[in-house]
Amino acid sequence: MSSYYPPFGNGSAPSCHRCGRPLSPNEAQCSNCGYYNPNGFGQASAAPVRGNSSSQVSFGANPMGGTPWGQVTAQPPSSGLLRPPFYRPHSSQAAISSANAYPSNSIAAPPFAAPSFAPPPSPMNDVPLGGLNGYQPDQLLPKKAKPKIGLIIAIAALLIVVVGGGLFAYISLTKAADSPSRTPTQVVATPPPIGASLFADSFTNNKNGWDTSSKDGQFSVKIGSGSLIIEDDEHRLLWEPVPSTQRFSDFYITVDANLSKGSQDNGYGIYIRGSLDQNELATYYRFELYGDGTFAIFKGAVDATGANKNNILVDYTTSSAILKQGQTNHVAINAKGSAMTFTVNGRVLEKVTDNTYTSGSIALFVSNFPNTPPGAQATFKNLAIYPVQ
Repeated sequence: MSSYYPPFGNGSAPSCHRCGRPLSPNEAQCSNCGYYNPNGFGQASAAPVRGNSSSQVSFGANPMGGTPWGQVTAQPPSSGLLRPPFYRPHSSQAAISSANAYPSNSIAAPPFAAPSFAPPPSPMNDVPLGGLNGYQPDQLLPKKAKPKIGLIIAIAALLIVVVGGGLFAYISLTKAADSPSRTPTQVVATPPPIGASLFADSFTNNKNGWDTSSKDGQFSVKIGSGSLIIEDDEHRLLWEPVPSTQRFSDFYITVDANLSKGSQDNGYGIYIRGSLDQNELATYYRFELYGDGTFAIFKGAVDATGANKNNILVDYTTSSAILKQGQTNHVAINAKGSAMTFTVNGRVLEKVTDNTYTSGSIALFVSNFPNTPPGAQATFKNLAIYPVQ
């Protein structure tokens, strides 16, 4: 069995210089009287050399040899122990503070004190020893809780669902504000006009005397079965005046209109306050809808040279209130003095103020633009003109 003591020959054991007690091998300080024996083995070289020692010694080693202080055999970190027992010196003992606390050849030494030492850190716990600060060496320290990866992933997924759902709802509601689905799929009834009509026609027949002259392949006007159908095949604007000798000044007109044939670029609508110049409407206000759901308002004028001009009062504008080609729109215009209000399916699209024309004729029309296929057709129903509302 291996020993902590180095071999030292067959000489007799040395005795304490003070009390004469036999000393054990490598025992420099007498355990009986406490006297330090520098030549405990009968030779000066046998005493421990202190001049090159450190203020702290490695764990498990005793500079004097023998069993480590506290009679504890150190366990290496791999032994599985959380920490080895820690030696705590008595408060009356002073730890060696430097490598040269006192020379190795001193005859009288101060009372021996076990040097302080720090064992190597255990791989199972990185908390430093604190014996002098109240740390209990045999106390198990709780391990730091590790983050629960599954819980973190679940929370992150929940946040993604909540935020994504909110964003989706916001986008859906925003789109719904201008979505065609919010546009009426049928004509929306407007409040019944007040007063007796100035002119009305249900188009069951031509009792009011509309001009129904037609020419095959060029244009046609038909009345019957509750409809007035105006068609142009020559890429021009074909208008049909209301058959009345009355000049309408302040009034409210309503009619159901539909671009029943042609390209979405073709238009249809109402002339108001118009006047004729060589059988042509020269001055007017024209409210025109298009098959693509847009509208515009024009003003006809005659310049100093006598040429007709078509001025834009309201440029081409898209409105979700206007149903596209093939669907019927309820169109209304209220004209009072210089103020004119243009409404489709119960929604006011525009208000225009212009005092150039105060009265004139009313006409319905269809327009077949040059760069579109021939055969633009508009169907009108339930025409009525009332006093201004």
